This record gives sequence, structure tokens and C-alpha cells, in this order.
Amino acid sequence: MLRLSAILLFSMAAGLTVCLPGFAANPSQKLATYVDPPTVRSLSFSPDGTLLCAGLSGNRRGQVVIWSVADSKLRGRFDTDSESTWAAFSADGRSTAVACGKKCLVLLDAKTTAKTGELGPLSADALKVLPAAPGQWVVLDKDNAFHLWDESQNKSVHDFTGMKDLWSWNVSPRGTWLFASRNSETHFWNLKTGAEAKELVKTPQGTVFVADFMSEDRILLSANWGPHRVVEVPSGNELLRFKNEGGPGAVAYSPAAGLMACRYHTNTSVALTPLILRPPTDAERARTAELLKSCDSDDYATREKAAAALLELGSVIEPLLKAAMTEAASAEVRMRARVARETILNKPKFNLDGHQDAIRAMTFAPEGKHFATGGTDGLVILWNTTTGKEVGRLNAPGN
Repeated sequence: MLRLSAILLFSMAAGLTVCLPGFAANPSQKLATYVDPPTVRSLSFSPDGTLLCAGLSGNRRGQVVIWSVADSKLRGRFDTDSESTWAAFSADGRSTAVACGKKCLVLLDAKTTAKTGELGPLSADALKVLPAAPGQWVVLDKDNAFHLWDESQNKSVHDFTGMKDLWSWNVSPRGTWLFASRNSETHFWNLKTGAEAKELVKTPQGTVFVADFMSEDRILLSANWGPHRVVEVPSGNELLRFKNEGGPGAVAYSPAAGLMACRYHTNTSVALTPLILRPPTDAERARTAELLKSCDSDDYATREKAAAALLELGSVIEPLLKAAMTEAASAEVRMRARVARETILNKPKFNLDGHQDAIRAMTFAPEGKHFATGGTDGLVILWNTTTGKEVGRLNAPGN
């Protein structure tokens, strides 16, 4: 701090303008003015996976930026004067909706970001938006109320209120369900009927969830105190409970890639872990039984080799390992099954490091080949989910 003060005092005396990291020159002043990098508040892939849209805001302004995924080239930009700029592609990929702190949604051409119209007026300023069914949007306003907005009627067909101190929310892939979480309270609403699925998930005192839908009838829930759960919707049946060292602060899931992404609340990295939930095939069952038997071999090398081979089969054999943990006659097999299950579910395949500050937005491309992250450092990074390698850095113009 003393060194920085000395530099600034010297510059004032000399009539110089100083630009340091995190500072930008103001032509009307001798002294530099601090400018924070914009925060990436939202990321959205087009349904065909060819375009990536980001909503960035900070310093009393915002941007919606669209890039081509194939070459990381800028396709369009739309400027706002809001610090709550949020953007998402429509379900059919034809348009982009922007929530920017006004009582309307701004509609843009999905390929050029040219403004094509507005939806509204809303009852309160729109802060966030996600696509539902084609021609419909779920809008979150500043009063923490949700509105299912229908484009053809230009009105809200269902309103969902009472979510003070909202923690997180999401919409299922085809727009059937709206999930919302607040302290000790979790809601699931049917967007088709407007009805709530009562008591679908029990939420202990002090618990909040972040979530991503794995499919229209399955949701991945991550609690603030650690565990992840896979729950059927609307039955509420719990299919899986586990922990993952990637963290419970935010989650995303790709059914195409069979990958879960998760991070801690202020992390600058994201962990990718294989997670495929389907019944094991007959061949996978036979192979698992063979390997579990080898885990009881008198030869240590054979046991180690069999344990390593179990890991390669992945999460599809989780039910078989869970059963072996309690049902196997051999204590060695029970132990090996427990270790294999915990390793499969807990140990990420990749840890994606590249941001200099906390990650705020992350999402998978529909085809599962790409994953995008955006942070408070103003940077959007595109990753290859097969290799875990960075394939592009997408900087917003003017930042």
C-alpha cells in the first residue's frame, strides 16, 4: 500500500497518468481511476452447440457477447447500462433473451445480437432469465418472484412467489420443472400446470441446495454442507447420495458427456467427474463379479490389479459395488468395493485451472464436447471435456 501511494503521489506531482493492473486511465483526470474487471454472470450455449453467449456486467454497465465455438471468434455484442446483465439462448435457438434490471426482457437475434424486440412489462425489474419450452421464458425479478413468460401472449401465464433470500434456481431441459432453493426450503413447480410438487425433497434446517437437472425427471442436488444427491422428479425417490472433492458450491451436468462439474463457492477451478446412471449391462455385471472375486485372491498384485480394473468400469457399476460393500462374504472384498465406490464418485477426472478469480458461471455444451466457465476476472474459458484441456479464451470486446 505504501509503495502504491508513493507511485500515485509522484504521478500527481509530475502531471503523469498511471495505469497499473486493475486500473484504467481517465482522460479527464491526472490520477488513474480504479476499474474492476466485469463479472461473467451467465453462460449459455445455443441448442446446436455452435454459439456461446455470456452476460457480463460491472462498473454500471453490461454486455451480452456471443462467440462462435468452433473458432472462438466474436459474433456479436449488445451493450446495456445495467450491473445485472444476464442472457440466455431460447429453447429453439432463434433468439437470446436479456434481463438487465428493467421491467422487460430484451430479445436479440441469436446470431448477430441485433435487438429484435422486448417482452413485458413485468411487475418488477428482471434480473435473470432461463429458457423453458419453446416460446417461453422463466424470469426472476428483483422481488424474488418467478414468472413463466409466454412470447405469443406477451404475458406471464404462471407466477411463483414467496422466495425471499433465494439461494439458487434452475429449469429442467424441456421446461417442465422449476427448482428453487432458499434456507431450509426447497420448491419444485410444474411449469405446465403451475402446481407445486409438495415435499419432494426434505430440506434440513440451515440447508440450501444448488442443482442441475440431469434429465426431465432427474435432478442433481448439492447441499451447502457437502453431500450430492440424485433425486427422481416428481416421486422424490433418492437414487444416489455421495460426496465429491470438487465441492458443493455449484454443479452442472452433461448427459451427453456423462460428466458432473462442481466447485466450491469461491474456487478458481472446477472439477469434472464421470457420472453415468443407468443399469449395468449383463457384460458389466459379469465383469464386476469376476473382478470382485479377484479382489479376494491370495496374491496381493492380483488384488491390486482387480481393484484398479473396477475403477475403469466407472459409475455404472455403483449399485453392484454398494451391494458388495455389505453382502460380500469376504471382508477384503467388502473393503475393496467400498474404496472403489468412493473413488469413482469422489475423485474428479479433471481439475480445470485457468481463472485468476472466483468462477461464477459454468455450463456444458449440449453435445457434451465443450464446457465453459466464466468468473469475476471477466474471462470466459472454453474447455475440451475429453481431454480436460483449455481450447479457447473468449475476451469480451473493450475488456
